[in-house]
Amino acid sequence: MITFDFGQGPVPAHQHKNPFGPEGGWVANTATVAATAYLGVHARVSGNAQVSGDAWVSGDAWVFGNAWVSGNAKVSGDALVSGNARVFGNALVSGNARVCGKAQVFGNANVSGNAKVFSCQDILFGLSGSHNWTAYRLEDDTVFLQYGCESHQLKEWETLHESLSMKHTQDINNAAITRAICQLVEIQLLKNRLLT
Repeated sequence: MITFDFGQGPVPAHQHKNPFGPEGGWVANTATVAATAYLGVHARVSGNAQVSGDAWVSGDAWVFGNAWVSGNAKVSGDALVSGNARVFGNALVSGNARVCGKAQVFGNANVSGNAKVFSCQDILFGLSGSHNWTAYRLEDDTVFLQYGCESHQLKEWETLHESLSMKHTQDINNAAITRAICQLVEIQLLKNRLLT
């Protein structure tokens, strides 16, 4: 019997056979990785976790517990997806991000850096014109908004609306869009937090 130590002692496991190319990372025999999914050589899937569809788990990323990663979702870097979390659609979880508990990250959401998403109340995302935006709340209640290629704390956006609009669109009126997104994020992620 082949075993691998995911951090709590060796468990029966196997290396994933990727649909194209090299052998992938380690999968506990209790977990499931679809033949269509890609698992990088250092990535891990354990517990009762499932990776399905055309999902991609790479780098040193780890999917464990009862977590699911599916569709065209990508988990990379040192990211962790755990608990009963769900990452699906075209969502991206990267860097040192943590998605856990009952959190759901989906659509075109992008959770990155040191973000920690614990529940569905901690993330909000949408599309404005041709730009995706994702907002998420950290454990200390700091909220970040990523709009297009720009990512800043929500409180910093107030001083950046006009300059970023001119930088990216050469249209000062575009600042009204980012202001509206910031107001929505504040209502949904900050004010609603006080009610729960």
